[in-house]
Amino acid sequence: DNGQVMLTDIARRANMTFGPNRKMQELMVRRNSEILKALDAYGDNADTQIAGINDRYSVLITEAAELGEDPGMGRSTVMKIMTKGSSKGDSSIPIIAIVVAASSVAVICTIACASMFLVRMWKKTRQKTPVQPFQQGSQIVIGNPVTQGTAAEVTTGAPVAVAAPTRTKSGSNGK
Repeated sequence: DNGQVMLTDIARRANMTFGPNRKMQELMVRRNSEILKALDAYGDNADTQIAGINDRYSVLITEAAELGEDPGMGRSTVMKIMTKGSSKGDSSIPIIAIVVAASSVAVICTIACASMFLVRMWKKTRQKTPVQPFQQGSQIVIGNPVTQGTAAEVTTGAPVAVAAPTRTKSGSNGK
């Protein structure tokens, strides 16, 4: 087996929070040295020796895992570290909330200022062009203007030409 995979697997089975302890890692270094020596001595025929070395060190590393975490890494230390980690994560939440709130206020203020500016501009434009009432006269026409012509055309309208001939009713026999 790969040494790192072996250490991680044994630490996981021993419920070690922070992975392999120092003793386990020292045993793995010694195991690796012995495997390299076996390869130098036996070459390609070292499989049996390597299997024996792996079996022996697997037992030793498992016993080292039963010793627990490294000194200073007991349950109380682990709980302190985990508590500090969670409080750091919680302190970042108010910072995010403050940033979002400040951004929202900035957007709302920008919209309010732009609206006030547009209303003032509209009022100024309206004051410059006052609405004047119409004075009664013959030249004022509400709606479509009438071209110059006779008074009869204006009151009765223009003649309408029929575009298509109409059918006349046939006799009483009908269809």
